[in-house]
Amino acid sequence: MAVEIEFNEKRAEEVGLRLGSHPGLPQIFMEADPQYQAVKDILENLGLVEGMLYVVGIALISYMLTTRGEEHWRTAARYSKLGFPRGLIEFVEKSNSTALYRRAKRKRLEKYLKHASPSLKPLIEKKANPDAIVKRLSSLLDARGESKTITFAAKMAYYVYSAASIRVEPPSTPMPVDYRVCLVTVTSGIARTGIPPRKAARILRSSYTRRVRETWSRVSSSARIKPVLLDNIVWLAGRCIDENLDDPGGISACLQRRVPSSKRYLDALRELWLALTRPPIKD
Repeated sequence: MAVEIEFNEKRAEEVGLRLGSHPGLPQIFMEADPQYQAVKDILENLGLVEGMLYVVGIALISYMLTTRGEEHWRTAARYSKLGFPRGLIEFVEKSNSTALYRRAKRKRLEKYLKHASPSLKPLIEKKANPDAIVKRLSSLLDARGESKTITFAAKMAYYVYSAASIRVEPPSTPMPVDYRVCLVTVTSGIARTGIPPRKAARILRSSYTRRVRETWSRVSSSARIKPVLLDNIVWLAGRCIDENLDDPGGISACLQRRVPSSKRYLDALRELWLALTRPPIKD
């Protein structure tokens, strides 16, 4: 039996307007992101150039993980003490998080180290912006620019520059679409369906990736927040939503623990789980 999923464009714009009313949101969520903290540790171990090459390499194999993304990146930061590329290679070979499809991830990493990283190094030395880095990356790896790992690499490249206090424009790549983004697409009321949120999120991830990406681009335009920075907010909020689906009242407390400065923005952030507490107004 086919599942009917309805995307509400008006609701997407409404969510964007609410989030965009607080310009400081992307920065506080980025700084609270465990992935950002991992990037800072990697830079401390490797410096800017090798640190960027290491982080981009991790981003490229960050799919079908067997642990939470936060733990995946904390472990990656520990392996960076072994240097580049040794730490990257050993991380892919030994980390619990990369166990699924390890062979495919190993092959992708080998291609990256052989064909892409030598070409990226001069760009990083010149402090080229993330868009230039991922454009070269996608060309060298023959990968689609909108693929999840490429857009994620753009986000993490921006994290590297931010952690190094280097000011660059945020990348213009679309939001990476993963389970959490799909879950928030449902819990915010942007996508409506009659099935449980987790099941709906899995269906969106497997069959509606492009539509989810396009809809969050509409949220981004309405909010005037670049998609990869909007992803900071959605991804961290998504974990708290996922952990408290049976008790939505606990989402706010969870979010405040993970992002202490978020307390004063809760009225806007509640838009991300509004459908769990009351159905949003229809068109």
